[in-house]
Amino acid sequence: MISFDTALEKVCSELRDYGLETVPIKDAVGRVLAEDITADRDFPPFDRATKDGIAINYRAFENGRKAFEVVKVLAAGTPASVLEDQETCMEIMTGAVVPYDADTVVMYEELEINNGIATLKSAPKKGQNIHYRGSDTQKGQVLLPANSRITPAAIGILASVGKAEIKVKRLPRVAVISTGNELVEIDTIPDSHQIRRSNTYSLQAALQQEGIEPMLLHLQDDKDIIRQKLAYVVDELDV
Repeated sequence: MISFDTALEKVCSELRDYGLETVPIKDAVGRVLAEDITADRDFPPFDRATKDGIAINYRAFENGRKAFEVVKVLAAGTPASVLEDQETCMEIMTGAVVPYDADTVVMYEELEINNGIATLKSAPKKGQNIHYRGSDTQKGQVLLPANSRITPAAIGILASVGKAEIKVKRLPRVAVISTGNELVEIDTIPDSHQIRRSNTYSLQAALQQEGIEPMLLHLQDDKDIIRQKLAYVVDELDV
């Protein structure tokens, strides 16, 4: 009998490449990537407000302004706007695009709004409450390297970069073969000289855990039948 490490080394020395295939994202979890997945754009793709409040140009505050006329309300999902007058502001919701020429977001808790005028209650910090474009990931950056297993978290990344179909390593076509007249199906009551065919199902479950649906074959102790079935398996399957 050989040791586990020796057996593992022998198995690994026989590893083969079974080619590539493309699968829809809904079927990709558990598979192995055959390509690098890169960001198709900066993430976030725009300067994004992280709090509800107002967007201002910090220079106006530096110049002594504490009250700003609200000229617009920006919701998440609306196109970018331009803050044309530094003495004004725009109300902005979490997730919305920070307007051009604005560089600071003051959350509602730090201001008062009356009659369309937003008044600061405390001094803001320049650039606060903004998730800047490309601060997480920049376009072209590798997010998931080839040969990595696709996890549920990776599915979210694939969806975020628009990968509806994924190039993956093809799974081997596997047969699990049992032999012996003494083996019977698990739903059969065995005679005293028989045992139930349990190892087959253990191996099937182990393969299914890796995403492989094997062919199960049980062969009686007949050389001609065994030779015929093995010839078929060798021609049609990988393992």
